[in-house]
Amino acid sequence: MKRSEEQIKLIDNYISQLKDEKIALADNWVQAIGLGRGVTAAYELSFVSRVAFYLLKRKHIDIAKLQKKAEMYLAFEETVKYLTGKGVDFYFVQRVSGLSDYEYSATAKNRMQNALGFPVMSEDYDKYADNFSELIGERASAEYVESLAKVPQIVFKGDKYAHEDYRSDVINVFAGERVVPDSPAKADKKLHLYGRCGVFGYAVSDSETMPNYLQKKINEKEKGYKVINHGLWGGDDSCIIHNFIKDSENMSSGDTVVFYLNHFDSGIMNELVENGLVYSDITDKWHEFEEAKWCFYDRPGHMNRDGYRNVAELIYELISEERESVVTNNINASEFAYRENYLKNVKNEEFDKSVEKYIEEIRRENVTGDLPKNCGAIVMNCNPFTNGHRYLIEYAASKVEWLWIFVVEEDRSVFKFTDRFEMVKNGTADLANVHVVPSGNFIISTLTFPEYFMKDYVKEKDFDISNDLTIFATKIAPALNIHTRFAGEEPMDPVTANYNENMAVILPKYGMEFCEIKRLELEGRGVINATRVRELIKENNLKELEDYLPETTIKIVKEKYI
Repeated sequence: MKRSEEQIKLIDNYISQLKDEKIALADNWVQAIGLGRGVTAAYELSFVSRVAFYLLKRKHIDIAKLQKKAEMYLAFEETVKYLTGKGVDFYFVQRVSGLSDYEYSATAKNRMQNALGFPVMSEDYDKYADNFSELIGERASAEYVESLAKVPQIVFKGDKYAHEDYRSDVINVFAGERVVPDSPAKADKKLHLYGRCGVFGYAVSDSETMPNYLQKKINEKEKGYKVINHGLWGGDDSCIIHNFIKDSENMSSGDTVVFYLNHFDSGIMNELVENGLVYSDITDKWHEFEEAKWCFYDRPGHMNRDGYRNVAELIYELISEERESVVTNNINASEFAYRENYLKNVKNEEFDKSVEKYIEEIRRENVTGDLPKNCGAIVMNCNPFTNGHRYLIEYAASKVEWLWIFVVEEDRSVFKFTDRFEMVKNGTADLANVHVVPSGNFIISTLTFPEYFMKDYVKEKDFDISNDLTIFATKIAPALNIHTRFAGEEPMDPVTANYNENMAVILPKYGMEFCEIKRLELEGRGVINATRVRELIKENNLKELEDYLPETTIKIVKEKYI
């Protein structure tokens, strides 16, 4: 991106701010060490890192990294301004911190003075059982604490930082985001929460996170928002800002964004406020709650469920206040060059080209003119194509103007892809609005969802399906006007059932509907399923196969598989 003199000045100004920030931080650390502030065993590593930071960075600051960070902050500012103009509301809530003149409980003081955070105490439950009893209550036990400690790691998935998908009785992550149990399946507006452990939830169950308490409050008041937990436990500001800029592509008028973080550099905060963001420090108000005396681990920011409930109460009060709309009808994209450039650079261009080529081939072979606005899709393996598959397709085709059938292209099934594809084509030839296409490498493939092809061997594991569904929702569906994805109910196969469950959670985040259809049943024999069909083929039981398969499939089975 060619920079103007004004843009160069902006970058230089940011680099100067960030450089001063690093130097000031280093000086403060050395001063703290000089004052003898705790070089205890617990802080030995931190002590070494502080000294190393000062010696290596005080005079040797990486300007290239600072420039990259400066451009990210400029993109961040532009994104706030851009979305404010589209009708998105923004809030920055200063993360709760301690007060020097506040009278905390004796147990809380002890945890603060000895840096007894949850990770430290969870390593020796018996030693800190009294603390856990105070903070967790009746559920406190070594087993429960261990389950709270199992936070999935952060990885770079696709083009965002995200926790790995995970499932347990207390912590559940879908599509990289922690589940908000009380969120509605559908809502007109979304409330996006960004932050670190204070948003993700520090040592609490899904139902006790700040985002879920906020969702409960919204539900009580019937405000019509779906709260989304974008928290990263252990993520730094750069990761959080990066994710927000990327997520901004799917935000629209009426949405709300709340950052629950520590204060940025004053220059950056001033720019954000000028661009429409509302800033609030809730520390004093939070300390007015009685629970503030004890409801945290090593510091007030690391709370238990009571602390998070009170944070949610204060955030709800803030976002409920009337504010003047600053919607801009004519948004000129050229005014947001840093945002556009940042979005371009975070994309995997090689992968995007491959997806674009796949879509172009599908359109070239199937579409003449414009696609209808109301298109739907089903992804099917059809191993083999049964009357049950036909029933699902007929139902879905009756609900949309154009129905795409993506046949899984990987040759890892009993029936070869070419035969499965022919079965579906022949079995739906009489349905004018049905268009059968291969799934390529981007829909239920070894690239996007390799575990699908292990399901005959693994029955219990919940797999991370978000990559497959995100590619479909953000790249394939928009290009083919797909607004609804259909699937049959899955009462027997846990892997496919889990895939359906993920579709119900993930697809609506991208403006798509998910429709699960009741499977066709044979009287006295339950739902039609491909496993039973394959057994009948092995037995050469053509008579019973006629109840399960259309004539077009039976013809191919007779020719090649019996």
